[in-house]
Amino acid sequence: MGCMNGSSSIFVDGLMTGITNPLTWVLLYAALIMLVIRNNQRLGHVMLVIMSALACVVIVSLVTDSIVKPAFARLRPCNDPALSGWIDTVWGVKEDSYSFFSAHSANTFSLAVFLALVVRSRALTLWLIVWSLLNSYSRIYLGVHFPSDCLAGILFGAMVGALVYVIYRFIVSRIYPSYNYISTHYTSTGYDHVDVAMVVVTLVLTFAYLVLRSIIVYGVTEFSV
Repeated sequence: MGCMNGSSSIFVDGLMTGITNPLTWVLLYAALIMLVIRNNQRLGHVMLVIMSALACVVIVSLVTDSIVKPAFARLRPCNDPALSGWIDTVWGVKEDSYSFFSAHSANTFSLAVFLALVVRSRALTLWLIVWSLLNSYSRIYLGVHFPSDCLAGILFGAMVGALVYVIYRFIVSRIYPSYNYISTHYTSTGYDHVDVAMVVVTLVLTFAYLVLRSIIVYGVTEFSV
C-alpha cells in the first residue's frame, strides 16, 4: 500500500475521516433527489429513478456482504497481524468485517455511473466520479482496505450502475414517451443545467466544508506545533 496509506498529518487524517463518513454526504443525496423531482413531471418517473438508485446500493450491499466478503474472507489491512507494523491507522477508525471488496467504492461508483447515464451532464459526471474516487482513496488511507479492494469495488459498482440503468431505460421506454432535448438549457435527457449546477455546487461546498472543518479542528493544532 506504501504511500497511499496514512500520513503524519492529523489534518489529512481528519479530512479523510470526514470523506469516508456517509453522513457527510446527506446534503448531496438531498440535492440529487431534488434534481430528480424538479426534472420529472410524473411521480411514477421520479420514484422509478429514486428506486433504481436505491437498487444500486441494495444490490452492491447484498453481493458484497452476503457473498463476496464471506467467500474471500480477506482480513482488512488494519486487522492483518502480518501487516501490523506497516499499516498506519487513524484513532477511532476500526472495522471488523472482511476487506474484499470495498462496499464504499462499489456503492459510490454504482450511483455515479447510474446517475451520470440518467442525467447526461459532463460536469455532474466528472464531479460524481471525483466524489467516488475520493471515497475509495479514503478507505485505503485509513487502512481499512487494500488498493485492490477498492479497484474491484469500483469495477463492480460501475457494472451494477450500468446494468440498473439498462433495466431503468427498458422500463421507461415501455411506460413514458421518449424525448430528445436539443437546447442549451437542458441535457439530452431533459435535466435543467441550472438544477444540475446546484448539485455540483452542493458537492463542491461539501468538499470545502470538510477542508475548512479539518483546518479548524485539526490543522490549527498541527500547524502551530
